[in-house]
Amino acid sequence: MKKRLILGIFFCFFMLFSIKMTGACEGGPNPFGATQIQVPGQDDGEVENGADDWYYFDAPTVTNDEWLILRLTGQQERGTINYEILDEQLNSVKGSYTLSGSHVGEIVCRMENTIEGTVDTFIPRLLFGKRYYIRLSGSGEYLIDITTYEDDYPGSFSRATALTTGVTTTGYLERDDDIDSFKFQVPNGNAYNIKIFATKKMNVRISDADNYTLNTNALRVMRDNSTSEYTVSGYGDIRYFFLYGSGGTKYTINVTVAPTPNNNTLGSWTQVLAQNGNNFINITTRRGAKVTIIVKKKSGNGRLRLTINNKKKYTKKQKQATRTYWLNRPLLPGDKVIITIRKKRYKDFHAKIKIQ
Repeated sequence: MKKRLILGIFFCFFMLFSIKMTGACEGGPNPFGATQIQVPGQDDGEVENGADDWYYFDAPTVTNDEWLILRLTGQQERGTINYEILDEQLNSVKGSYTLSGSHVGEIVCRMENTIEGTVDTFIPRLLFGKRYYIRLSGSGEYLIDITTYEDDYPGSFSRATALTTGVTTTGYLERDDDIDSFKFQVPNGNAYNIKIFATKKMNVRISDADNYTLNTNALRVMRDNSTSEYTVSGYGDIRYFFLYGSGGTKYTINVTVAPTPNNNTLGSWTQVLAQNGNNFINITTRRGAKVTIIVKKKSGNGRLRLTINNKKKYTKKQKQATRTYWLNRPLLPGDKVIITIRKKRYKDFHAKIKIQ
């Protein structure tokens, strides 16, 4: 019995010693014997068929919007080198490969920030300060490199950059997955033009503070090296702009007071009156414009409907310049009125009013 115990202890020490001595560049099969690579940092090695190479890195702990890019340069004469990032539980995060002839492959990650208005492109999010493993398989020499860099503008509501009237804001979409967010609080009594110039075609989603999409086409840049313009008016409302498109797109944003209305403007000419205690909504716009009204009651405020159709939503052309739309009860604090007005060959008008 004593002899078996001694042999068992010896066997355990032997296994621990073997794991410790098995390095990443020696094709160690155990990820916990992996070689650490700093962020940023690089290393080189050679992987052999049937013997995976292992590395690990600790994700940054900073709170800035950061990209993390893992690049692998395969220097094999033929075949491929496969590599992937795994989390602490060895679940695959994302993988890639390199072809022969000094081919460079990369895996692009973002830190755990929640990016609003994301596009369909899959890009993994890494958690701050967590450990991740890298597994390489195949055959050939390689150079592994990890770099990070900050995004010029975050892509979230909470960290949207405020736009200032008369100030030009310059930005850059670093990658196809990049989303930059901005906001503008519309002062009372004026209309403002938001103008965007972009070197490549670019999409812009316009939203209010409740993440209600107001428009996805008004500021869309349709051609390279082109400008798009959007007129916004309101009563202290905040508008959010989420910019996304092709990597390498440079853009500028300008906010100016809207000029005197002309035949091509609708938003700067339209006025909406919806106030606490009034049982009506008054709209002044151009004749023949298609008006959509949506009323939403705050929880506990009781039934709220438009008397014209006894529904929460109404859509029809407004034949006269000014019209009053009656409600079944007065507007109360917390109720919301959403107005969308469209007219062919005119700019759209959008307003979401929260009753104070």
